[in-house]
Amino acid sequence: MQSAASQAPLVFGLASSTLQEVEDRHKPELQPLKDAGFGPNDQAIWPSDVPADGSSTVTGLYRLDCDTRRIPTYWSVFEKKDGRWIHHSQPMATIALVAASLYDPSVKNRPRLNGQENPFTSFISEARFNPIEASDILRENGNPAEWQFQRRIVVIGDAIGDMHETVVGRVPGVVLQANYLESLLDDRYFVGMSTVCATVATFLCLLVIGVVFDKTEETNRAFFRTAFFLLFLISMSYFALVHFARLFTFWAPCVPALPAAYLAKRHG
Repeated sequence: MQSAASQAPLVFGLASSTLQEVEDRHKPELQPLKDAGFGPNDQAIWPSDVPADGSSTVTGLYRLDCDTRRIPTYWSVFEKKDGRWIHHSQPMATIALVAASLYDPSVKNRPRLNGQENPFTSFISEARFNPIEASDILRENGNPAEWQFQRRIVVIGDAIGDMHETVVGRVPGVVLQANYLESLLDDRYFVGMSTVCATVATFLCLLVIGVVFDKTEETNRAFFRTAFFLLFLISMSYFALVHFARLFTFWAPCVPALPAAYLAKRHG
């Protein structure tokens, strides 16, 4: 590792536990953590066998967001020092953000990565990451894939035992991390609405649909008016996504509500 770190920075993932995981697996530490202010949005980090000097060898959390469509960026962490749990004054970055920042220092300064919620991203094909078997790297008589490591970021992980459910199926954690890293470097992420704002916006849209159907005598005319309203929202959402990287999907529940309101008025 020291030899590799002399050629390029190495980022090591740190293990962490949520409040529920501490209760399930580290019961003796639960009460001391709670006394220190540990909560549902915090992570308890555990000691690492890898010494990190902060320059050639650095660390980051490999904890994913519950919603794998979101890029994990920072976590509020507690660390045990001298027998006491201490809350870090600053959140700890994830391995994807650390690696991306080492490759491009401007990544950490992007305002959209410092919001209260992790940004959304899209997924690219696993084949585009050019996966290589570990056995090819560990061969004693040279490495035929060595040329593929030049000027690249290499992500090492378990592609079999660490699987996660995503919108594109079961995906290894190492592939998710590679995708998040690529998203950060390509600026391929989108900021969504908060849960409260999205709920209010959805309610208002459903209210508009309900009022239009209630105030319009002809059922077909009410349908076309609300359909035009919905298409306008979708178009504006697409414009905001392309030009401002803002992800607005509050209108999604209105799609099934439209035919439901049409049938209710027609047979009402």
